[in-house]
Amino acid sequence: MKHLLIFLLFLTTNFIYPVINISYAGIFTIDNLKFRTFDEAKNWVKNNYKCESVDTSQKSSWIRAIHYFYADGQGFLIINMKEKEYIFKGVPKYLWEEFKVAPSYGKFYHQFIKGKYYFYLQ
Repeated sequence: MKHLLIFLLFLTTNFIYPVINISYAGIFTIDNLKFRTFDEAKNWVKNNYKCESVDTSQKSSWIRAIHYFYADGQGFLIINMKEKEYIFKGVPKYLWEEFKVAPSYGKFYHQFIKGKYYFYLQ
């Protein structure tokens, strides 16, 4: 079982997924800028857009933090989950406003974010 978990961890850290969630030896692009790692892309977003965050401790047991970076009518949503961090691009401001007041962040994420917004590898 331990070897299977290590193999699955290896798979999740070395292949392309529709949403960037970890570093990958490739090129990431945001607004035609290229980044070599997920962390470079994430730091560029954090340094170039205004951030708004919410306290998730009362509404989710597995979402650790939610940050929204407004960018010209839409924005970047960075969600820190128990074991991974995800970036979602093109999330409308109105959806962020609804996310902030949702009774359950996990349910809102599954209903309105997951599978609908992505940050693709190039």
